[in-house]
Amino acid sequence: MHESFPYILIAAPAWRPDPVRTHLEKLGVDFAQSREASSVLAGLFLATRNDHLIMVPEAVVDTGIRLGLVPVKQDLPPLSVPVSLCWHRSHDRDECHQWMRAQIMEWHKT
Repeated sequence: MHESFPYILIAAPAWRPDPVRTHLEKLGVDFAQSREASSVLAGLFLATRNDHLIMVPEAVVDTGIRLGLVPVKQDLPPLSVPVSLCWHRSHDRDECHQWMRAQIMEWHKT
């Protein structure tokens, strides 16, 4: 575990607790020198400019590598993050929207 390195955290909405931050705090990570990014992509770009660590889903690691980042495998207990989908009812029958929702749900199962 890399408790002594500063992290880049993906900012969670103010109305809900951040499950990643909570998970890492339980493991003893100190966030005193950490920074926040508004999204995973913004966090990856921020990581290219400093010595911070960023925890990302495995599906995003290749993008980080293409940006010049070096992956570090951490043996951490698994973290499950809930995924919620919301949309306006006018999109219920939209085929593209249905396809995208199915893709997200399929990705979340893995």
